[in-house]
Amino acid sequence: RPWLDAVCAASAPQLRAFGPQALANTACALAQMDHAPPPHWVAAFLHACLEAWAPRPPPPAAQGAAAGSPTAASHARPPAAAPPPPPQALALTLWAVARLGLRPGGAWLDAMAAAAAADAPRMNGQDVANVLWALGALRYRPGQAPHPALSRTGVAGAPRAAASAAGQRPGLEGGVSCSDGDAAAAAPGLVLVPLLAAWRRCAEGMEPQQLSACLVAAAHMQLGAAGAGGAAEQAWLWALAALGRRLGTASGQCVANALWAAARLGCRPSNVWMVAAVARFAECLEEDDGGPQVGGAWAGPECPFPGRGREAANVWWALGRLRWAPAPEVGQQLLVRTLLLVASGDLRSGEVAMF
Repeated sequence: RPWLDAVCAASAPQLRAFGPQALANTACALAQMDHAPPPHWVAAFLHACLEAWAPRPPPPAAQGAAAGSPTAASHARPPAAAPPPPPQALALTLWAVARLGLRPGGAWLDAMAAAAAADAPRMNGQDVANVLWALGALRYRPGQAPHPALSRTGVAGAPRAAASAAGQRPGLEGGVSCSDGDAAAAAPGLVLVPLLAAWRRCAEGMEPQQLSACLVAAAHMQLGAAGAGGAAEQAWLWALAALGRRLGTASGQCVANALWAAARLGCRPSNVWMVAAVARFAECLEEDDGGPQVGGAWAGPECPFPGRGREAANVWWALGRLRWAPAPEVGQQLLVRTLLLVASGDLRSGEVAMF
């Protein structure tokens, strides 16, 4: 698309003058059009993002009209601070960076993650999902020390908020517990604690797709149960419970991703949750299966549910990792459809090996 290349070439020198919302809109437009910007544009854009979301020092004290003048001092007022950019701008910027497949580097991710943590109390569920999905897609590995950007709001309150939920567990329909045997996951750094607290706060109002995206992100970032005062564990426990109450409207991809993430995180969902999740995934396969059948097996030459290969592979891998066997009738249904996926060539060799 030559015209998009021309737009990138013209806008690159001006990006440092863009505000946060303009940066977000520009990157999202390129991401939605699947246009990879040239390297010089990427470098200018990443630098502009750091400037747009860098910690802002407090405004200098106003100077009186004359030094030592009591009248001037009594009427001096500090200049009004600029309003912070909306959290949606930062969330969409991170989403676009991940969607475009950019590789901004660890220092850039540290700074932007810290800015997102500072904005976390103002985020809604969609913002949280966009930020966590982006950090997971970029394989962000949080450090253990808070970033200076956290000084804008402070991080001290977040561990207390997470600790206040200690001992609480979701209800029976979404009951989960942490596995003591899976301690390989790294502890999240303090920089993510406010984001994890926001995730837990928003979980009940999030859509299934948002919940599963956050769970996958937590697995990609290796946010196991250790560290951060249990903030990571609390967040994905509540996310799984919230998803359990919405499984009836979840897609097969959402269910498969959630099962995969739960297994990667070392979680042990309750039997009730597992039964509902596996049954929902089987229902999604059933909804795709609308063709003629002979003796319960597909009679046509092509697979009736193309594109489900990776989802089925993730489900079977998760069931094995969690040591959980479905009921015989459900297990047979999944097995028949999985064999159809294999026969149709919809599964790659690596995915077949996951069964």
